[in-house]
Amino acid sequence: MIWRIIATGGALSFLVTGFSVLGNPNCISADLGGGRVVGVTCRQDSYGSFSGSAAGLILCFAGIALLGFIYRQFIGEYFAGTKQPKIEYSLTPTSEKVANDYSAKKKLEEKIVDDLVMAKVCYSCGIPAEELWHLECKACGETTFVHKKIPKSVEAANPEFKTCPMCAEEIKFAAKKCRYCQHMLDN
Repeated sequence: MIWRIIATGGALSFLVTGFSVLGNPNCISADLGGGRVVGVTCRQDSYGSFSGSAAGLILCFAGIALLGFIYRQFIGEYFAGTKQPKIEYSLTPTSEKVANDYSAKKKLEEKIVDDLVMAKVCYSCGIPAEELWHLECKACGETTFVHKKIPKSVEAANPEFKTCPMCAEEIKFAAKKCRYCQHMLDN
């Protein structure tokens, strides 16, 4: 968000400089240059590298191009006629597909607890980031996140592993026989 503000200031400075060069009647030719900042030197003779109008138009075009790049997502949504997608709070990337099936939706609702936790949620698709330090959404690749309270998930009903009662080794939950001590498990 802060980068958009800073970049917008830079783009607007290009536009202001371009319009000031275009509005200057004494600027017959101009030299573009500078180090970290683009500078324009207006000249009253024709020995500059660009004509005054060409230099002004170049700067205006650069400002408009930067603004277009900064706000490309919003411009695309405006011309496509789409609005910001409704964020559905789910903990799985396939939540839209699951929501269409009523029985699957009921099962998903049973896994959600009333407790809310603060999470980093993708601005575009609404999928929570797995870790707070992730800079990119795993589902859509977007880099803009918002912090919101979302439902806390419940642990799965069937754990992936269980402990063997004879040797205390960790084995898969669906196992009928321990692979370490060969003890038959009653499931």
